[in-house]
Amino acid sequence: MKLSVILETIQDQINAISQRLSVEPDAVIQIARRASNKYWKFVLNQWFQNKIRLPEDSHRVKEALTSFEKYRKSLLLKDINQYKTISEIEKAVNAATGKIEEQFTTNLNRPGVEIVNKYGHFTTVKVSDVEALKDLGEGTKWCTRRSYPDCAADDYLQEYEFIFIIFRNNKPFIQFTPDYTQIMDMYDNPIDVSKSGLDVGLIESLKPINPTPRQAVSFSDIVLQNRWPEAEPIIMQDPESAYKYAGDFIGRWPEAEPFIMRDPIVAYHYALYSIEGRWPEAEPFIMQHPSAAQSYAADILKSRWPAAEPIILQSPFQSYLYARNVIQGRWPEAEPVIAKDDSAEYLYTLSLADDPAELAFREQYNMLSK
Repeated sequence: MKLSVILETIQDQINAISQRLSVEPDAVIQIARRASNKYWKFVLNQWFQNKIRLPEDSHRVKEALTSFEKYRKSLLLKDINQYKTISEIEKAVNAATGKIEEQFTTNLNRPGVEIVNKYGHFTTVKVSDVEALKDLGEGTKWCTRRSYPDCAADDYLQEYEFIFIIFRNNKPFIQFTPDYTQIMDMYDNPIDVSKSGLDVGLIESLKPINPTPRQAVSFSDIVLQNRWPEAEPIIMQDPESAYKYAGDFIGRWPEAEPFIMRDPIVAYHYALYSIEGRWPEAEPFIMQHPSAAQSYAADILKSRWPAAEPIILQSPFQSYLYARNVIQGRWPEAEPVIAKDDSAEYLYTLSLADDPAELAFREQYNMLSK
């Protein structure tokens, strides 16, 4: 019984990673086994908990677990499952073998490195040069360091254009991406801001300078986990950012509504989830998008919306949805439009099948045999 529970847990982890990365479950197992065939279940668990990123961290994980196996008899903790992170294994092996960590590189006066914030003993730099990012990562476990096999510095700068590093007392302390999706300590462990009790100096060091609306929302959501009043004039200028921020911290946000209503899709979602009802002021904007107009009529008005129907008729699929969800029957005016899309036509015809009065219509399109 106990074994089946363990196996079920492993399968759950495989499935979760598979869905998260949109890869086949077998591929998840293969990637974990390439990092360590013997300890692949430990690797899988670390990956599942987002403590490592594969295949990006494969070299580091493989090196750490190979060393663990080699020196296991000399270690105080000999069971791999007694370690919470890869960095704990690395520290234990280093202590047992007397290995000294690499020296840090703290020369910040170089091309592609900009000091953006100083607060107490913290210094935050913005790194946009590949060679600088490689050098400044030395002495850490970051995959962007020069000594890391398959160094990922170039990959990160291609994706983000720049990366931030916080130095504490002139030593690299934290590396983070501009969207705050990765905030890593020097051992490449993700920092759980909600549990780490960050002091004021570190929070100030993480704060973006001249943020975009999305950066400001990410900082509020991930780091502050609360409103950021001084950034709200920036956040409200982007409809999607304003909607997310309102949903996370405010609810209905009247000051931002003139901006939110400019995006028909966002305005529909704001009406549905923040206002929880009709939003007349935004309707002229919402009706300009077939999908937003159809959804607004179905979910909020719960009735036909004649003024928006000419726009909805621009889309065969949205016309089918409007007929199914709002009219709940045939929509003769839309049938020439719906007929332009095979999938929409099929679903429209199928949606009428439960109505005996529409069987003749269904037969007309020869759908009974499908």
